[in-house]
Amino acid sequence: MIAVKLQEIAHKLAKNSSEIARETGINRNTINALMHNKVDGLKFPTIEKICQTYGLNLADLIEYRAEPKATSDSADKMVMQRAPLALFYMWPWFTSLGNFPSEYFDYQYGAAFLYVKDGQAELYQPVDEYYRMASTYYRKYSDPKRLDAFMAAFQSVARAGEQLYLDNEEKRVSSMPKPELVEFFGKYQQILSRLWRISSFHESFEAGFERETIKQIARAKHLSDAEIIALTSMDRPSFHDERRLALINLVRTFLSGRKTDLEEFLANDRRSKEFQQNYGYYKNTMAGPVPQTMDELAQEMGKFIKDKAYLDQEYRKLADWTPEREKRVTKILKQHKLKSNPFAFFSRMAYLRERRKQVVSMLVSIGGWILTAVEAQTGMDRKYLGYLSHDELSGVLKGLVSQETLKERSENPLLIEASKDEYKLIMGAEADSVRQELEGKIGQDQTSFTMAGTAGSQGYAKGLARVIQSKIELLGLKEGEILVVNSMKQEYLDSVSKAAGFIVEDGDLGSLATKVARELGKPCLVNVTAATERISNGDLVDVRANHRSIKIIKK
Repeated sequence: MIAVKLQEIAHKLAKNSSEIARETGINRNTINALMHNKVDGLKFPTIEKICQTYGLNLADLIEYRAEPKATSDSADKMVMQRAPLALFYMWPWFTSLGNFPSEYFDYQYGAAFLYVKDGQAELYQPVDEYYRMASTYYRKYSDPKRLDAFMAAFQSVARAGEQLYLDNEEKRVSSMPKPELVEFFGKYQQILSRLWRISSFHESFEAGFERETIKQIARAKHLSDAEIIALTSMDRPSFHDERRLALINLVRTFLSGRKTDLEEFLANDRRSKEFQQNYGYYKNTMAGPVPQTMDELAQEMGKFIKDKAYLDQEYRKLADWTPEREKRVTKILKQHKLKSNPFAFFSRMAYLRERRKQVVSMLVSIGGWILTAVEAQTGMDRKYLGYLSHDELSGVLKGLVSQETLKERSENPLLIEASKDEYKLIMGAEADSVRQELEGKIGQDQTSFTMAGTAGSQGYAKGLARVIQSKIELLGLKEGEILVVNSMKQEYLDSVSKAAGFIVEDGDLGSLATKVARELGKPCLVNVTAATERISNGDLVDVRANHRSIKIIKK
C-alpha cells in the first residue's frame, strides 16, 4: 500500500491537525484524512503545500509499504485481553494504541475495541496486526545496539513516572486547589501517556509470535526446557523481588533494635514509613488503588521474624539473584558455544513488562489521589468518577460533565472503538451487540495458550508445569516447577515450598492457596478456569500474577 506519513511528521514537529491545516492552508478534514491514511489519492498541489511549508522531500511524506498476507488461520481473528479496569486508569493505555512515537515505531496498530461492564474490561485487536507488529519489532530490536537505545528511552520515561510518585503524597495532591490540580494532572497525564505509547507494542507478542519464535530457536540451538527458562527469564530482579528484599531488610532492622513491638515499629519508625511510601503502590490494579494495611504488612513480616533460618535463606537468595543468573547464562552459552543469548530480546521484554507494571501501579496511586481531590471539589460520588476519561477532567471541575452522565456509563455496557487520534463511544444494547460479534472472532490459538485468574499473591515466575491431582503425585515435584492444582489442600503444605509459583482452579483471596503463596513470597493465581485440563505436565509456563495472566510458552 502507499502510505502517507503525515502522522509521523506531526509527532516530530509536535503539531496537531489544526495547526498543520492553518499553516498549510489545507482543509482540516483533508489533513485528518491524510494523517489516518483514509484517502484514495493525493493531489500534487496538496503535496507541494505540505513539502514547501515544512521543508520536506517527497520520500519524507509518502512511501510504499508491503503488507503481509493474512494466513487462513488468523484472517479476521481477534485477540482479547481481559482485566478488572476503571475507565479513568486505563484511558492513556487505550488511547496510546496506534499513537506510538515515530522515532521508535514505523508500524502502528489500526482499530482497537474496548468493552467495559461491571468493572471488567476486554480489549479486542486483530490477530494479524499483532503478528505483523511482533515480527516487525522483533526484527528491528534484535540488534543489541538498537535494543539498548530503545530500553534507555523506555527507562527514561519510567524513571520520570517513578519520580513523580516518590516526590508526592496523597495529602498534598488531594488538597490541591483547582488551578494547581489541573496543572499537576497535565504532568501526570503526559508521563502516563508517554509510558504507554512507548511500551504498548509489547502486547503484540501475546498472540503467539513469541511462543513460535522461542520454539524455533530452541530447536535450532538444541536447548533444553531448563535452558530456555534460564535464557528467557528477566535479566534483572522483578519489582516483586526488589520489594521482598527491602521487606527482609526492614525485618532485619526491626530485629536488630527490638526495643519496641512490631505494631509500634511499623507506625513510628522512619525506615518503616519509607518502606510504606516507596511500596504503597504494590497491590494496585488498573481498577484503582488497593492500599496495604498495617495488619497485612505485619503478617507478611511475621514469618521472617519467627524463622531466622528462613530469613537468612531468602536474603541470600535475593541478594545473589543477579550474579547467580549470570553464572547460569554464561554456563549455557559456553556449553552450546554461543556468543550471545539467543533469547536476549525476549528476556529484555519480560523486564519491560514488569517494570511498566511497577510504574503504572505507582501512577494509579497518583490517579487515585487526583480523584480524591476531584471528589472533594465537585461533591460527586467517587464510584462514578472512575468512569471519567482523561479528556473530561478539566470539564468536570468546571461543572461541564455531570454525575448523571458518569452514572449512566457505570450502569450500561460501554464499548469504545479507537483508531489513532479518534475514538467512538457506544453504550447499551449496541455495545453488547458489537462485543458479541468480536467474541465470535477470538482465535482458538489464544484460548488454548493464555489464561486469566485472580492474583492471590503478587510476583512473576517461569517454569515447567507440574499438574497435581493427589498428594502422592507431589513426590515428583521438583525445585522451580509451577504447581497446577484444582485446589490447595492442607495435606499438600509440607511439599509445596519447592514450587516457583501456583496456579489454582478454585479459591479466592482468602483461600489456603493465597495464604501459603503469600507466606512463601511466590506468585499465585486462583480462580483459573480448567487449569488442570488446559495445562499439561512439562508445559513451559509464564505465571504473571502482577498481570493476572498465565501464558503457555511451550507445550
